[in-house]
Amino acid sequence: GAPADQSYTLDTVPDWLSGPVSAATLTLVHQNHSNNTQTSPSPGPKIYAISVPLTCPGSVISSISLPLFTNGVQAGQPTLHILGMGVRPLTVTGNGDRHWVGTWSSVQDTAKVTQSGGSAATVNGQTLRIPAHVSVGTDDGNGVRIHLSNAMGTGPVTFDAASVALQDSTAGGATGASTPVPLAFGGAATVTIPAGGDVTSDPVTLHVDQQATVLVSLQVHGSVSALPGHATARTPVWISDAANRTGDTAAGKFTQTTYTGLPYLAGIDVTTPGSAPTGSLVLYGDQSVNGDTASGDGRHHLSDAITGAIVGDPNGDSAVDYGVLNAGTNSAGLSNNLLPQGTYSDNPSNALNPLDRNVLAQG
Repeated sequence: GAPADQSYTLDTVPDWLSGPVSAATLTLVHQNHSNNTQTSPSPGPKIYAISVPLTCPGSVISSISLPLFTNGVQAGQPTLHILGMGVRPLTVTGNGDRHWVGTWSSVQDTAKVTQSGGSAATVNGQTLRIPAHVSVGTDDGNGVRIHLSNAMGTGPVTFDAASVALQDSTAGGATGASTPVPLAFGGAATVTIPAGGDVTSDPVTLHVDQQATVLVSLQVHGSVSALPGHATARTPVWISDAANRTGDTAAGKFTQTTYTGLPYLAGIDVTTPGSAPTGSLVLYGDQSVNGDTASGDGRHHLSDAITGAIVGDPNGDSAVDYGVLNAGTNSAGLSNNLLPQGTYSDNPSNALNPLDRNVLAQG
């Protein structure tokens, strides 16, 4: 079609010092001052990501024009610093006949997952085994990939090994139904995620039925005193001795922790047919979505209930045709301002993290 312009106004941009930590894409350690001094405030300066939805997705962007308000920085006056811009790939993008869709997710909302007594969860060369109760299953391609996150972390984290397996439906717990499938990241068995970063595994082949429970095992390198992740998960987490147990099918070397949250694991994607691609329903909100008071088996969140209702619908075909993702977060850390400003304008408002990471980035 003919070239067209799309006007857009940033409705809000947080201050890099006083803005909320939970919405930051990256939190820095030091602050430099005009008098050549440096301080280390807590929290430090923050960098935010802003998403601008296009009115015509898939169009070619030929240029971006920014407004000019002043020719220089003025002391005491707010200034917008844009460090970089890019285009998010469409979720319908796939490789040939393979299309990815999110089947499970967990909001990253804490820098320290805690234990039931309130102390910080720690690991020291041990393997974590985390269950994920998925929604939609794989297609005939049987493709699976996982998302790991250090978005809320204050330092880098290294995983020496990782794997994925189906949970044994009879034994349950940390027992796999078969030998776990090793995961790689850019072809390597190990991966280091910097503070504020995320990583997606290479695809593996694993048949996953709808509503199955997937076990993701992660061996964390060295001693880590703070595990970032989801604060209130209502999901069991198992931990092994100080060894690589990612390849263990049996649960003998694993002990259930008292973690109240869920570290590192942010999402799981599966393949759906490229000829009939589907998407995900993302449930975004506070404690009602998160399931703060749900039973602790990881299978009774709102997303699980909706998936179960789809399967049990007497007017349906018992199939889960799209992902149902839980992007709820613990009410204790909220100020009831999760949702973006409502508008009926043809030019939609920008979406600030955590909406950007928790919803728009999902498959």
